[in-house]
Amino acid sequence: MAVNVLPVILAVILVVIYSFDKIVYLIVLFAPLSVPLSELSPGLGFDMFLPTEPLIFGLLIVFILKIIYERGFDRQILTHPVSLAIYINLIWIFLTAVTSTMPIVSFKFLLSRIWFVAVLYFITAKMFSEGKNLEKYIWLYAVSLVIVIFYTVNRHLAYGIWNKEVANFVCNPFYKDHTSYGAALAMYIPFLLMFSFGHFVTRKEKIISLIVLGILLIGFILSYTRAAWLSLIIAGGVYVIVKLKIRFKPLFITFATVLVLLILFWNQIEMGLEQNSTQSSADFKTHISSMTNITSDASNLERINRWSCAIKMFEDKPFWLWPGYLYVSIRLVPVERKQNYYQHQFSRWRKCTQ
Repeated sequence: MAVNVLPVILAVILVVIYSFDKIVYLIVLFAPLSVPLSELSPGLGFDMFLPTEPLIFGLLIVFILKIIYERGFDRQILTHPVSLAIYINLIWIFLTAVTSTMPIVSFKFLLSRIWFVAVLYFITAKMFSEGKNLEKYIWLYAVSLVIVIFYTVNRHLAYGIWNKEVANFVCNPFYKDHTSYGAALAMYIPFLLMFSFGHFVTRKEKIISLIVLGILLIGFILSYTRAAWLSLIIAGGVYVIVKLKIRFKPLFITFATVLVLLILFWNQIEMGLEQNSTQSSADFKTHISSMTNITSDASNLERINRWSCAIKMFEDKPFWLWPGYLYVSIRLVPVERKQNYYQHQFSRWRKCTQ
């Protein structure tokens, strides 16, 4: 078996060495279709998404070796303001990992962040630096996302298409919950809108784009992700501002005025919000109205509690902070330790709310 697989492995290694972009495209294509290793082999002491994470880690190693061999990288990318912000973020994660109460978990998260940044930022930035390859990148992800939508909607139909409660798990195992699923859809819908109505695409491409856009919108609506819905509306507002070329000064005055009004009338606003008892449901109008329910909607209360806990934890350790990214790094904890890890963090959060 190992002998049969060896030529495939060698072929992949050669492609990685001589053609980074092919492997990046392969990673993008399989990203929506990746599944956790725990789904395929329960009971293992670790977890990762297959096949993307092994490909990303392998690409990181080759990327580092290539930089050492060529003695450099594109200076314009390395010194870009976004790159500088990423360096600061990685340094701060390292410092908080050193002072972490669970350093192994924190350093595992730091390592995973580094390989994601190296592959999905630096390599892709180099690929896109000439203004090419971006459309191919988007389409590869969108095609796989369409497959996930068909899978999710098919599972949704089995429970009832307007059943909001099942929206949280019908996208498994490709997405952990409906929030990440809805977020992915929200990020790619604007691109499909651009392809559907842009002047730079052919008629045939517009028709294909419109079909894919329709499929993404169906999945987006049935994800029942209120935050994603709201973010897309806000993104549309920003687009209108940019398109109309509204200057910064009136925008700043408007923002400052709204902020002052919120501060002055906050008590009345809070009382109005507390009177909203609308619960999230399959009815879209009701589901949207429940966004401002801060008294009885479980989803909203959970998020408010997280912010409250975060503020109190910040007050406890304002400089070094607590070991960050706990929710994300939980997947990096060995399976046999996860229960104790959850209990440890739950007890900490419970104390900060008392």
